[in-house]
Amino acid sequence: MKKISFRLVAAMMAMLMAGATMLTSCDKDDDKDDNGDGGNSKYALVRTNISNVTTTTATLKSTFVKADGTEISKEEGEALMKADPHVGFCLVEGQGTPTTKDRTIDCTESIMEGHGTMTGTFEGLRPNTMYSVRAWATLKGSATFYGDVVTFRTHEEGQGGGGEEEGDDFINLVLKEINTVYTNGCKAKAYIDGFDGRTDIDVRLIQSFGFCIANEGSVPTVNDRVYEGTPNEKGSSFEAEIKDEQLKHNNWVIRAFLVYDEKIYYSNSRSFSTIDAEEEGEDELVISATNTTLNSISIYINGRGLNGQQVSTGKLYYIQTNENMEPAEIMQVGIELDVYQAVYEGHGEATVNIDGLMFGARHLVVGVVTYSNGEVIISNVVEARTQEL
Repeated sequence: MKKISFRLVAAMMAMLMAGATMLTSCDKDDDKDDNGDGGNSKYALVRTNISNVTTTTATLKSTFVKADGTEISKEEGEALMKADPHVGFCLVEGQGTPTTKDRTIDCTESIMEGHGTMTGTFEGLRPNTMYSVRAWATLKGSATFYGDVVTFRTHEEGQGGGGEEEGDDFINLVLKEINTVYTNGCKAKAYIDGFDGRTDIDVRLIQSFGFCIANEGSVPTVNDRVYEGTPNEKGSSFEAEIKDEQLKHNNWVIRAFLVYDEKIYYSNSRSFSTIDAEEEGEDELVISATNTTLNSISIYINGRGLNGQQVSTGKLYYIQTNENMEPAEIMQVGIELDVYQAVYEGHGEATVNIDGLMFGARHLVVGVVTYSNGEVIISNVVEARTQEL
């Protein structure tokens, strides 16, 4: 993410809650009213990253993004800072949904200095204990809103880290949402935040990368289950299709990792479950006619059963005929309509119009997608008739 340049706003001081049993690296906020998750439509708090977990401490980082999950621009960042942000992290022991009425650290000063990114450390935690944590924020004129809940477990007494020295803030590794889950694994993708705008990252110093998975309630490290990733051409991102029979029927936590110049960097954590995942089936493309006029037919395309990352083309073929025809025949003699962009923008589904048709005529339509490896997926054949005069 590009750095947002703007004048630092005066940092807000917070009072320590009387009788608090836990020390923190930033002030505890006891004046905040918990107003639920609503009240803000412009920004969101995501990419919560837990690092440097010890027996009694854990360091957290979260970043402001726009409500749709995209990065904020320089101008939006300046507007954000003018909205008098009041931010921090809240924590509860065990699995739960923490609010600002629970253990809370105020990290307003860190987000001013971090240009939209805040960091904080919980101290005084109990060894070998699971905690749930999430970021919170209040802007001028809005209710408190929260980021996703993330769980972690502190180390046991005498337990240390593992592998290479853990990295600093030089690389911010981001794990994307886990949208594809199998009965024995998932698809995962991670990227280096702000890679395209930087010249100080030498990809030749990247030694390894991949994903680590641990049981629910843990913070995965390279000492857990590790799966190698496949990089893109620039080296700015990597992904993996993880399938392992030992991942069946359980709840898991996954993190991406990257070893750069002898230091290991971890991403934020994501949870996924293979308990209710459906068995894999063949890729499926389904179309249907949703509306007709005198000279047009509306076709709904459902390509959510496809592997969208591999699809290279998407087309409809249609023909006016009173005969029954096989898909291959329609593709050979029918009129071609490119629908790839519409389906891509619709994340696998779209409704498109076939215009310029003869009124009162019968038409056959078939959909076709081609994967980058040349494999072709053909839909069902739809019969539709335009309206009569």
